[in-house]
Amino acid sequence: MKSRCHVAVGTVEKVKAEAYDGDIHIELLLDRGQEGLLSSGNARVGGTLILEIIPWDRSRVLVPEAGQRIEVVGPWVDDTAHGWNEIHPAWWISAGTIEPASQDELRRVDRLLRGLEAAAVEDDD
Repeated sequence: MKSRCHVAVGTVEKVKAEAYDGDIHIELLLDRGQEGLLSSGNARVGGTLILEIIPWDRSRVLVPEAGQRIEVVGPWVDDTAHGWNEIHPAWWISAGTIEPASQDELRRVDRLLRGLEAAAVEDDD
């Protein structure tokens, strides 16, 4: 963990629901002056900062659309599995809509976390 609570501001480039763990994966093009939040690995995702909304928070954290300018708050972490920096989980996002996780998504991620279901191979696009 790089910071327990951090704020980032920028424009949403891409929003994608991740079927394997139920997270909403967001690519944020940061406003000028925030480049220090990125690592060299963020170049693999177009130089964006990755944001993740976990399934349990989807009933209270707004999911933005591509093109929206947003502010996000959450822990700033080094995702060692992917080699990039991200805000994970996003605790608050300034714009978007509420998109609660389905019961099936919540059950699937619970089984994944308990080791009852194998993790699927995720794609990084």
